[in-house]
Amino acid sequence: GSISTGYEIANSLLLEGSDSGMNYNHQQMTTGGDDQWAANANAGTNTKKATVSMWIKRSALSPSSGNGQHMRLFHFITGGTATSLYLTNDKINMYDDSTSAYLVSNRLLRDFSAWYHIVVAMDSTQSTAANRVKIYINGVQETSWSSEDYGNQDAVLGMFSNSHVTWILGAAGSDNGQYTFNGYMAEVHFVDGEQKAETDFGKFDSSGIWVPIEYEGNYGTLGAYY
Repeated sequence: GSISTGYEIANSLLLEGSDSGMNYNHQQMTTGGDDQWAANANAGTNTKKATVSMWIKRSALSPSSGNGQHMRLFHFITGGTATSLYLTNDKINMYDDSTSAYLVSNRLLRDFSAWYHIVVAMDSTQSTAANRVKIYINGVQETSWSSEDYGNQDAVLGMFSNSHVTWILGAAGSDNGQYTFNGYMAEVHFVDGEQKAETDFGKFDSSGIWVPIEYEGNYGTLGAYY
C-alpha cells in the first residue's frame, strides 16, 4: 500500500520537457495566462503556513547532470526567494530560501507504473523543528533524510517573503525549461494559511492502496485547485 500501483486517475496533465514541439511555458499552471500563476503575496491568509498536495506519475528518471537534473514539481518564487519541491537523482528535495528549510530524502521515487501522492505541509510557527515541514508520500510521513533542516521558527515562508508571488508547476520560471518535470500530474491543491494532514487529500482503500478523496477544506485567500 505504500505505492499506489494499479490505481488510475482520470484527467491528468502530461508534462514533457524533451519534446521539441512543446513550449515549456505552457506547462506552467496559471489562473490568467499561459505562463504562470501570480498574485500579491502580502494578501495571503498566513505567511507562515501553507500546504501543497499533488499526485504525480513519472515518465523519465532524473539525469545525473545537465538539463532536467532537478525536475521541479512546484516552484513558488517572490523576487529571488523561493519555496520549491523537486526530484534530483530520483530523490525528493524540498527547500525554502526564507526559512532555510532543506530536506533531501533517502527514498528513491523510480516506479513509472505508480502514482505517487505527495503532500508538503509547512508551519514555521511550530516549536518542534520536525513539525515545521511535513512531507507525506502515499499516506505515510517521510522521516528518513540524507539532508535534514526544517527551517527557522516563525520565519515567513519563501513564497510569501516579498509582495508578489509566482507559482509554477512542473518547471522553474525563467530557467529555459531545464528543470521541467517529465510525467503526469493530477489533483493539485495549494492551501494558503493552514498546515493540512495527508488525510485531507487521500485515504487507504479496502485493499490498502492509497487513493485520492475530495478535499473539503478551505483554500485561503491565495489557494487554488487544479
